[in-house]
Amino acid sequence: ASVPGAPHGIVKVEVPSGVVPKLVVCGGHHNILLAENGALYSWGRAGLGQLGLQNADITKDYTKPMLIPKFTDEKVVAVSLGFTHSAVTTAEGKVYMFGDNSNGQLGMITAGDSKTADAKFSHHPHAIMPSSRFRGVACGRYHTMLL
Repeated sequence: ASVPGAPHGIVKVEVPSGVVPKLVVCGGHHNILLAENGALYSWGRAGLGQLGLQNADITKDYTKPMLIPKFTDEKVVAVSLGFTHSAVTTAEGKVYMFGDNSNGQLGMITAGDSKTADAKFSHHPHAIMPSSRFRGVACGRYHTMLL
């Protein structure tokens, strides 16, 4: 809902009961909230998997923050969003990515020059180089950098 008296485009989002927000990050058409307890919530367009909600209806826009189940057992310390992809860093240094991979921004394997259907996007957060540890991640519009 629009906030009365606020500039155009400013909306009020109701946070689930008991959730204490620590950080909110905005992407092209999606948002992620990091709660104080390390839980992640996403909302916005679900079309390319950028919400990390494995069973999301890809034709729907989610207007309320939804818990991303993958991270209920992992403490998230950082989040970065591209135009239609998402990256999450855990306290253990793992980086998980989900969403659009049409430019290889998720680091998913593609079959030569023609990308397979599975490699074009991912609704399920997957670990990048699971045996490696990272200090951070940054998403650009169509690319990702790991530190």
